[in-house]
Amino acid sequence: MIEPSVVLITGSPRSGTTALNFILNSHPSIAITNEVNLAKFVQDAEALLTRRWVKAVGKEERTKTSREAWSNSDLITSIPDTNVVKPLIKQLLFDYCKSINIDSATTVVGDKLPGYSSETTRALSLYIPKLKVINVTRDPISCVNSMMRRRESFLVGKDDW
Repeated sequence: MIEPSVVLITGSPRSGTTALNFILNSHPSIAITNEVNLAKFVQDAEALLTRRWVKAVGKEERTKTSREAWSNSDLITSIPDTNVVKPLIKQLLFDYCKSINIDSATTVVGDKLPGYSSETTRALSLYIPKLKVINVTRDPISCVNSMMRRRESFLVGKDDW
């Protein structure tokens, strides 16, 4: 079985990251989302899946009435352990990204970021140790010229996004 890969495409605005995203997504084994912030996605997923565990472990037991027999340690046995949940985050991320190309045998997933984002890369590397990053670089003067042409087109109504 092929080990699934997670890729981030980063670059400066107007550097070609969107074009690279479309080119890579044309391959049947690749599903790369467009600026959905996968780092926040995995952090939110982990928080949601481990919320009850963290709450139960960190809470002091209250005084029980004579009819109650359950302790916090008894209740914790029915809540998924954080050590079990953490490895599932990568699979959740993989399935989420794969949903944009559901009919294929996807082996590479990822996200296109709006800019160079070391914070996102660091946050995702906590969940995906073999994270791959593609940094797209373009001559800064070309990027600025592209932005200026885009603005001029917008001002005359030829570019509406």
